[in-house]
Amino acid sequence: MFFLGGEDDEYCDNADNTSVYHLNTIANYDQDIIPLLNALFGAVFIRGEDRSFMEDHNGEKIKRYLRF
Repeated sequence: MFFLGGEDDEYCDNADNTSVYHLNTIANYDQDIIPLLNALFGAVFIRGEDRSFMEDHNGEKIKRYLRF
């Protein structure tokens, strides 16, 4: 699943806010996700300002990014 990170349960529970795509379709739009496909289940990544992905082990990077 791909999320911005600030979605609450109410937003995610609404089926109108989600779509299902083949993984190949997503990878064709953004090939940078391909190396992440081998990550452990539940791994969380955030894209930095330089557009590279970094793992967010405890949610701190995404909280700073979204300014919670």
